[in-house]
Amino acid sequence: MGDRTYSSLLLNERAYTATRVLLAAIAWLLVWAGLATGTSQLYGPLMLSGALVATFTTVGVVAASRFGHIAFETILIWAAPVDLIALGLSVAALHGYGDPVLAVVLAFVVFYGHLLERRPALLVAIAATLVYLGAHAAVQPFAEWYETLFLGMKGLAVLYVGTLSAVMSERHREREYEVGEAVLERGRMAEELQRRVDELQAILDVNEMVHSSFDLDRVGASIVETLCRTVGIAGATVTVMDKRKNETLFSASSGLAQPAAGVPDQLALAVEAADGQLELAEQHLICRSIQDHKDMIVLFCTDPSSMERLGHRETQVLKAISTGLVVAVENSRLYRLTHRLAVTDDLTGLYNYRYLQQRLDDEIERSRRYEKTFSLLMLDIDGFKRFNDTQGHLAGDRALADLGAVIRSAVREVDIVTRYGGEEFSVILPETDSSGALIAAEKIREAVAAHEFLDAGGQPGLRLTVSIGLATYPAHAADKESLLRHADDAVYQAKADGKDRVRVAQAALADGAEEEATAAERGSSE
Repeated sequence: MGDRTYSSLLLNERAYTATRVLLAAIAWLLVWAGLATGTSQLYGPLMLSGALVATFTTVGVVAASRFGHIAFETILIWAAPVDLIALGLSVAALHGYGDPVLAVVLAFVVFYGHLLERRPALLVAIAATLVYLGAHAAVQPFAEWYETLFLGMKGLAVLYVGTLSAVMSERHREREYEVGEAVLERGRMAEELQRRVDELQAILDVNEMVHSSFDLDRVGASIVETLCRTVGIAGATVTVMDKRKNETLFSASSGLAQPAAGVPDQLALAVEAADGQLELAEQHLICRSIQDHKDMIVLFCTDPSSMERLGHRETQVLKAISTGLVVAVENSRLYRLTHRLAVTDDLTGLYNYRYLQQRLDDEIERSRRYEKTFSLLMLDIDGFKRFNDTQGHLAGDRALADLGAVIRSAVREVDIVTRYGGEEFSVILPETDSSGALIAAEKIREAVAAHEFLDAGGQPGLRLTVSIGLATYPAHAADKESLLRHADDAVYQAKADGKDRVRVAQAALADGAEEEATAAERGSSE
């Protein structure tokens, strides 16, 4: 039954203790009644001894249960021999009063049969039967055979009741145990089912996150956090690498004091060589390959103790999530490639006309919101048709590509260089007024004029020049169409004035800007 103190006794144990107290009280009541009525059998040595033994045993049981922290089953086994002595004395003392102690003996074997295991309960029942029969026989041997028969039947009744109580109690405990195990198993199954549901929900959540945006870096930390919470670890790093190029395609961390952001380029190959696991001693991490998909490998890094706790089920969850992550990384690569092709000119590698339109809208909106200014340069190659006719279209295409590189090298990192179409190029100069744009335009013009282009035979030495038109927002135009038109008109003005020069749009110039622009134009034409 286990160790239980008196304050935590179960109902049947408290009932046993209360019954002992009641029987002891009845024994002393009988002794008092015998003294009051002069009935010697009630207060004689046998009855008095039985009452004393019952009292001392009851006190011992209560004290051991409450203060001794002894298992109740142990207390019962210790008390049983003394209880049998008390019962024997009581049976001998009261045998002449219609055998009233028989009911107590039956209650005794029932209680012990209910509270003890089957074997000790049967031993108690046998001992109680022998004590009961022996006490009767010792006080008044039976001369008639039927009296012996009746006493034997009473003894058999005591043995039968004790045996039946022991057997039924054991079956009841077995059923309780089976029911308890069934309840526990049901609870375990419910917990397992809930874990599976949580794992499936985590997989769905991660898949939703990785497919909701092509920018995986934005949701990377949330993905790893969900993954760590699902497999029950504090923190980790997930890295997707291109095995062929030794290139990190995606990396995100959550819950690590020092995230493993700088995974070495050779880590993927090292993991493969180490049977899927590698230790990063400097970062106190263990990395394991959880997915190997064609050219990609997914690495899961966490601290050694967390890695040891990952079982087969957690590994399967990681693999399921990493499969969706690989697909998302591949989709992100394709998206970036598609987006780059959509806004990039194939020949020059510069942005194309579509991207120019988008950026002009963005720059106008930003300039309006923050009261900024920006400028637009339009460039046209002087005499490019004659260059194509004399050198051929292959040399012309090569010259266009070289010209794009020259322009790109002559401007700032934040400036946007695009191929407008044909031999025309454009440059957006953010947060640049007309004066600054004139300086940038002159730098481009001089760089192009100084560059040696290749002829049809691939030999350098040919020269090209550009005419550049400049328009500034909002000084020259209030919208995109007007800005493009004014910049284009300025290009035609530059060509009309002799080519290889810069001209500024002449619409709505402020006084100071007009003077600076005129001076710059004079300088560029000299």
